[in-house]
Amino acid sequence: MVTIKYNEYNQIINNWKLALETSVIEHQLIEDKTIEQPILMTNSETIIGEYEISKCIEELVIFQKVWYCS
Repeated sequence: MVTIKYNEYNQIINNWKLALETSVIEHQLIEDKTIEQPILMTNSETIIGEYEISKCIEELVIFQKVWYCS
């Protein structure tokens, strides 16, 4: 499960949401006005920042495609 906490919903959050939904990756988006940067959490890691989260989601989508197409 991927959990993303964000301060304010914007286009970047929407892009992450669409990428996760399209790839059928279980996820949860939580608005949290107390944080300054978005945070992505999984069972094994925590990633902070828009660029880092975008890169992580991109890698998850690629991994998922490779896994199911192999």
